[in-house]
Amino acid sequence: PWEPTTTLMRDGVVTANPKHLVQAELDKGIREWAVETIHAEEEQPWRHDLDDCISTLDLELPPLTVAEVRSAAASFSRYTCTGKDGFHVRHFSLLSDDALQVLILLFMSVECSAMMPEQLDFVVAALIEKAAGGYRTVGLFCSFYRLWTRCRRALVDVHARSCDLPFFAAAKGKSP
Repeated sequence: PWEPTTTLMRDGVVTANPKHLVQAELDKGIREWAVETIHAEEEQPWRHDLDDCISTLDLELPPLTVAEVRSAAASFSRYTCTGKDGFHVRHFSLLSDDALQVLILLFMSVECSAMMPEQLDFVVAALIEKAAGGYRTVGLFCSFYRLWTRCRRALVDVHARSCDLPFFAAAKGKSP
């Protein structure tokens, strides 16, 4: 049976509140990486901590826009499979602008903390039979991860081209 995810807050209280779960995971990442943080304002603790963490880590990622996220979600084929989470990636394109803004904040928290929320940190491995025999392994990621990586793909491609060294075997054009 399903049980809500719980976490231990800074003050020692166990909670299942989603807003507190994100903050607690961010705090855990900050502690593990020994990043200094400033406590947030009461109204929006997540926003201040994210802004502080982003400036502390000096990330050079441009903020995503609602239009970029909606476009990335709509760019997936209708025939793309759903992951274990049960969401088709294109479904994100149907969300309201406010809902997409919250999703962008979740993406930012992942980028800032370098940690995927535990509820989304899974991959299902599928074995697809090859015509010539044998199997091809395919990783089925959750839709949140798939959308996030599609949104950031252009930046990753630019970075990958700048790091094109002969000893990196898993790069574009390196496959025989």
